[in-house]
Amino acid sequence: MFDPRGVFTEPDKLWSFFNGRLSYWTIGSSTCTTNAELAASATNSVVVGGALTTYVTDADVTDAFISVLESGRTAFMQGVSGITLSVEGVGGELGAVEPAYGFYENTYSNGETIVATASESVTNSAGDIEFRCVGSILTSTNSDEVVTNTGTTAEFAPVPNGSYTLTWLWETTAVKTPTEVLDKSYDGTIEPGKGWFPYGEDITFTATGNTNSHGKVFTLKGWVQGSGNTLNDNDEYAELGNALVFKAMRPATIQARFDKGSKTPAALGTFNLTVTNYGIDDPNVPDTLLNGVEPQYEAVNGAVIPYDTGKDLVLVPLSAQLATNAFEDAEGEVQTCLGWMLSSEEGILDFVRFEDGELVGKDDHPKTLKTYEGGLIPLSMVGFNPSAYGLADGATATLTWLWAIPPEEDVTNVFDIVWNDALTNLSPGYTTNLISEVALGSKGWDLDDLTVNAPTGWVAAVSLTDGNVVATLARDDAALAAAMESCALTIVSTNADGTVTVEATITGGLRGFWYVLYGSDDLTTWAPVQAGAYESGTPAAQAQGTAENPVDKVELSIVVTPGDTAAGVKRFYKVVSGATSEPLAE
Repeated sequence: MFDPRGVFTEPDKLWSFFNGRLSYWTIGSSTCTTNAELAASATNSVVVGGALTTYVTDADVTDAFISVLESGRTAFMQGVSGITLSVEGVGGELGAVEPAYGFYENTYSNGETIVATASESVTNSAGDIEFRCVGSILTSTNSDEVVTNTGTTAEFAPVPNGSYTLTWLWETTAVKTPTEVLDKSYDGTIEPGKGWFPYGEDITFTATGNTNSHGKVFTLKGWVQGSGNTLNDNDEYAELGNALVFKAMRPATIQARFDKGSKTPAALGTFNLTVTNYGIDDPNVPDTLLNGVEPQYEAVNGAVIPYDTGKDLVLVPLSAQLATNAFEDAEGEVQTCLGWMLSSEEGILDFVRFEDGELVGKDDHPKTLKTYEGGLIPLSMVGFNPSAYGLADGATATLTWLWAIPPEEDVTNVFDIVWNDALTNLSPGYTTNLISEVALGSKGWDLDDLTVNAPTGWVAAVSLTDGNVVATLARDDAALAAAMESCALTIVSTNADGTVTVEATITGGLRGFWYVLYGSDDLTTWAPVQAGAYESGTPAAQAQGTAENPVDKVELSIVVTPGDTAAGVKRFYKVVSGATSEPLAE
């Protein structure tokens, strides 16, 4: 083998080092560089350190010595390079890698290119988890540079005295989940059976009871939990009637237990989910993905989602997410999702907004908040249970992605509804938008937190409609009835010409409302008095008042010519309040 102590620069010395490499050797006083020269030498001994050493004179001598010299040179170059390499793995020392996992010193030479490889996929020793190589990271103590590769090959040229760490990256791609029917396998079945399932996806297992030869029907008693490798508190799963939805994060054993009709299957309901966007109207907005309940829905509106109406816990596995949390709009601006809101006809169910990488949400609804980091897809609901939010069977919920949130100064929870100057704008069923759902949720308010001041004689009800909080007016019958307590109706029949005067005075009339004389010939059919040939005067008037003092005196007066009425001989009158426009209607 090569002895560095024998290296000299003079060509007549043993193990000479010339022109950058070991190129020939000496026999006695002669230098031999070829087989022929070696064979023609006068001696068959080589002087090495003053002692004679026998040499080989056959045809392979040159090749043998060249091999020795090359090996010696390689060992020498590796020995003086100072290069070290550590090969590691994230997720474990998985797969077949070359060079193998470990630490290497005096293995690589200066100027040499190192080509490292890893297998594409591998299973763990238990054979129930599959991993895939997703790349590698190369770091060096000689520089701050970090080289990232996405494939299964890493190639680099080390520098003298370089210290390197090559880390292979592995991610879990699938888990193998066994299924078992406890007690007796013929009691029922679980579909799908055992097999490989994509890591992180929601898998729905359905338990179906069998009917035995005696006609007995087996029903699902329950899914086994907390025993051996079965479901535990760290698993994400949900029971939905005879179905179990399991998030495949580990190779858990799915076990079902059946008995003969001792349990009634859970009652299933449905709710309708509509997905909308707030603060942006752009054709490029990302799709919404709904997972967890088969079949899966993508970018869907009006999806009908089944759920277990008997559960009080957050168990129904509906998760909704954006295909991406940021996108470039039609004008080239990058838009980022700022949060989400869940609402129903009754109000805001949940509201979450992302602020500086953290979640800010409502605390009075059961849910799990996930830490939000820029670049991750924001989850809307984790284990969402409609019954926990008070959604009845058949109800509708709306998921709104927030691309904008109203400024604080634009948000108030006190609103005033007023008459216009002409007293013509209000009527039963009048509606007005008060605030957007998003603004309501951004303050953590419910509908009950809003105050709506309506004019005297009106009551306002608030509801959610098309993304807005809407106030709808109805007459306050109690207030109108109280005002009518001040009404005095008088009939005077002493006019000299034989006519009759009918007068009504309402001292407590309410601003904006009409007060109308109604007439009838038979006390059965009533209609507003219309000034005409036999009834003339002022049969209707609108109370004026002011916004500060809405009570106003209203006076009505008509003159009736007896004998000219439809009945010919008799006429009955009453005052009706609550009309708000013409033609006058009760």
